[in-house]
Amino acid sequence: NNVESADVPTVYKKEGESVTVECKFSVSYTYYMMYWYRQPSSGEMIYMINIYSQNKHSREGRYSVEFYKPNQMLKLTISALTLSDSAIYFCAVREFHGEGSERKRLTKTPRAQHETATCSRRR
Repeated sequence: NNVESADVPTVYKKEGESVTVECKFSVSYTYYMMYWYRQPSSGEMIYMINIYSQNKHSREGRYSVEFYKPNQMLKLTISALTLSDSAIYFCAVREFHGEGSERKRLTKTPRAQHETATCSRRR
C-alpha cells in the first residue's frame, strides 16, 4: 500500500478563484478513509476534510472532494480562495474497520502526498 509522492510544482491562484489538487495512491484495503490536511507556513498540520472509500463526493464549506475509486485518485477543490489558503496540502489514507471496531493499531502513520498552493491578491 502506498501513496505516490511526486515533486508537484507550486500552484498559483488569485483570491476568489478556485484550485484543485490531486492525490493518487494504491492500497489493497477493502474499506478505507482518505483525509486532506494543510500545512501553512507556521508549520502546524490542519485537518480539512475526509471521505470514505465507498463514497464519491464529500463537501464541507469551501472544500469539496471527489474520489475516483477505479484509479484510486482523490481530488480536493477549494473555492473562494483567500490568502490564508496558501499552504502545503497533504492527503493521507488509512484502513477503516468501522465505528467501534475492536481491531486497532497502536502505531499507524498515514502515508501522505503533498502539493503546494499559493494564493495572491488580485491585481
